[in-house]
Amino acid sequence: FEELTGIKVEFEATSWDQMYSKAIQDMEANTGIYDFVYIEQDIVYSYMAQDYLVDITQALADNPNLDYPDFNVDEFTSFINDFKDPTTGDVYGVPMEAFVKVYLYRKDLFEDPDIQAQFKEQYGYDLAPATNFDEYRDIAEFFTAYGEENGLDLWGSTVQAASGHPASFYEYFESIAPAFGVYNWGINSDNWKATVENGGEMNSDTAKEAL
Repeated sequence: FEELTGIKVEFEATSWDQMYSKAIQDMEANTGIYDFVYIEQDIVYSYMAQDYLVDITQALADNPNLDYPDFNVDEFTSFINDFKDPTTGDVYGVPMEAFVKVYLYRKDLFEDPDIQAQFKEQYGYDLAPATNFDEYRDIAEFFTAYGEENGLDLWGSTVQAASGHPASFYEYFESIAPAFGVYNWGINSDNWKATVENGGEMNSDTAKEAL
């Protein structure tokens, strides 16, 4: 990028709890330390209300020389709608990820006859890609132990689900709750209500089980 544009890019990695405070302080003081910041879709409208963000749609219309030919808003998933002004449809942020969780597994391990036999002896059912959280946990436990016993750099699972940090609630709603069948943070997308009383699942028995 620097070779093509002459622009030197500097990345600043920071903790989750400092990320927003640093960005907001910079914007409030208009010091211009950051040209680009990471913003969650949940809070983007707060930034827009304070006029902290550039209207990308308008900026490209006013400066067509900046419009990259391979950039097409229509090629994004519907997730980009969360970064649009609801009244004008103009874009104020570009998603860098789509929060699509995929489940991948190693066929060489799952189809190994010896491993299949060991797993069935230990857990009482055939080794196959998990269809619920209990199976997922069993498989993670089994392959972690298998790696340790065989001196392999192998873990039973890798998932966005760490605990003990400022965004642990996020890890829960993004990774743990869906494994129990609670999707979209337990929010009913038809009426945007979260509680069971209002059609959501955030305080449901299933959500509590996930906790």
